[in-house]
Amino acid sequence: MKGNLPFDKLVFGKFENRTYYLDFEERFYNSIFEIFPTYGNVKIVGNDEMDTLSVILEDYFRTPYEYSDDGIIKSYKYILKSIYKVSKNTESILTEKIFSTSISEEECKDSLVVQNVKSFIDKIRKEF
Repeated sequence: MKGNLPFDKLVFGKFENRTYYLDFEERFYNSIFEIFPTYGNVKIVGNDEMDTLSVILEDYFRTPYEYSDDGIIKSYKYILKSIYKVSKNTESILTEKIFSTSISEEECKDSLVVQNVKSFIDKIRKEF
């Protein structure tokens, strides 16, 4: 069984994007506000003297993963690297997923971010 988180409320402080992909800030913002209350049992609140959560997106890329016999790309491997900071904890999270070329890159990004946020929650729960 997973442990409890050491806080019940968080302020979402800042998001730093170190990639060239500008659409991730909204994806992380939406996922954090949707996932933490349901998956992590934590309420995200406005500025207060609460624990502050910061996210740094370090890297995002995709590389061809699987080819058909005639050399056409069938799937891509997507990688998302981020750093979460909350309280005195800093956690690096690496998310890797393989998606068929039939799935749009936008859908792949959404799925990566959701998995990344959930992985952070799972990792920090295990520590407490």
